[in-house]
Amino acid sequence: MEVNIPNHWVKYKLNEIVIYLIGGIWGDTPTNTNSTQNTLAGVIKATDFKEWYKNKASNATLRSINSHAFSLRKLEENDIVIEISGGSDTQPVGRTLLIDKETIETSPYPLTCSNFFRLLRLSKFVFAPFVNYYLNFEYLKGTFNKYQKISTGLRNFQISNFLEEFEIYLPSISEQKRISETINQKLTKNSSLLEDCQSKLAQLKLYKQAKLEEALSNNGNWNEYAIGDISTFIGSGTTPIGGQSNYLKNGIPFIRSQNVLVNKIETQNVVYISEEMHNSMYRTHVESGDVLL
Repeated sequence: MEVNIPNHWVKYKLNEIVIYLIGGIWGDTPTNTNSTQNTLAGVIKATDFKEWYKNKASNATLRSINSHAFSLRKLEENDIVIEISGGSDTQPVGRTLLIDKETIETSPYPLTCSNFFRLLRLSKFVFAPFVNYYLNFEYLKGTFNKYQKISTGLRNFQISNFLEEFEIYLPSISEQKRISETINQKLTKNSSLLEDCQSKLAQLKLYKQAKLEEALSNNGNWNEYAIGDISTFIGSGTTPIGGQSNYLKNGIPFIRSQNVLVNKIETQNVVYISEEMHNSMYRTHVESGDVLL
């Protein structure tokens, strides 16, 4: 996706606008005998990203952290948190979130991030919300994929290379604020529409379930059978030897457990295998009318 950058926007390397960088910390389980040298803090983790714009840090995990270590990692307004470890086959690391005023004020505890993240603190001559939107856009474009390193199923983000190499184009700070406000208004509107759609979908599911129960309870002519009596074949799925090393960008779709939802096959994160591998797994070929459990 090509984007035309206005001529008056100035190019910077990311390390030119980041004035402070430090890794997160997980700390210990809080107890009634916590040392006075420790601080109770909310720790932001990967699962908090999903509903961040709605929930902020309300689901941060309460931990007990050495007070000196915490003081170096305490999140402040306009900090950016970037994920450097974790991810999945289909989800790269490098996601970012902004610590805004609302995040700080609504949290009952001071905040930090887990050791799977880095805290980025920016220079005062940039507007942090704009930088965060910029990074989110580049992440979704796939720009960050080249900074991924995969080992033992875990993705790691090469943060040093990223800071040294990644280029960001910035307009004046007044224009950064104007653009950020426009984006925020559109996201707020879209979030409201999404919540409305989700509410209607939930009502539809309840109605469908009620009608199904009504149909089943009012029909006394139905016979009961064991699944085995009405099936021509029952078998277990299989995973290719070598696991994800067999997955391709194109080929035969390979359905995994995460693709099987209630009354739905999720294809957004489907992976692919070669035709040769597909043919070797002939006992688990899926046909029209099959039921996956």
